Amino acid sequence: MSIVSFKEMLADARRNRYAVPMFDLSNTTMIRAAAESAEELGSPVIFAAIWPDLDGSLLGYWANAARYAATQVKVPVALHLDHATTIEQCRKCADAGFQSVMIDASAEPFEKNVAVTAAVAGEMHRRGLDVEAELGHTGVDALAVSIGTAHGVYESAPNLDIARLAEIDKVSPVPLVLHGGSGTPEDQLRAAIANGIAKINIYSELTAAWNREMFEFLRNRREMTCWFSVSCRRPEEAMREAMRAKMRLFGSAGRA
Repeated sequence: MSIVSFKEMLADARRNRYAVPMFDLSNTTMIRAAAESAEELGSPVIFAAIWPDLDGSLLGYWANAARYAATQVKVPVALHLDHATTIEQCRKCADAGFQSVMIDASAEPFEKNVAVTAAVAGEMHRRGLDVEAELGHTGVDALAVSIGTAHGVYESAPNLDIARLAEIDKVSPVPLVLHGGSGTPEDQLRAAIANGIAKINIYSELTAAWNREMFEFLRNRREMTCWFSVSCRRPEEAMREAMRAKMRLFGSAGRA
């Protein structure tokens, strides 16, 4: 099936009460791992990138690798720009063939946040892209909700406000998104999905799985020269297993 509409992918997830995994993928190794893990479990998947991984010439490398990976699998794939901070970043990714963008103007005063989000939504919709944001009244296609998660690594487990989520789900005309999914207890993620979350973002658990295995590999070596194909074998498999675990947990396995 390869590349499909972000909006339609999330609509199916919301309708059938599962969540599509969105993996922030920094390089071609991560892109291939996400594609092949999704194909193995029959799961739709969203390939996402943040701007530091795309800036300059990196955008072309990333977009071409992601499009190629999508053509090698039968499961639905969408290419997504995560946490864009400017409309110019969104334009560049639209030119590169992305299906959707997330505009994050949360660092701005509320009025400017609304204006920036509305401007991005208007232009991207004219170009055929879907838009995710944290503001639900500016014509977006997916709404990121604040119910207790945060980005990065938690010092203590979050406690999601599932009651608030259920109320938002009742009135939201668009699918709901949960950021900061890494490290959130599994029972809370299941409850969130049951109450309307259709996409969950994961990154920190992927890099943690990779880095733990790489640390162990290097710690036991006296010589630091080594073929990447050897040194990366265990780290990559650990990262793939983290991806597969999320697909099973989110209920997306077998949904493709």
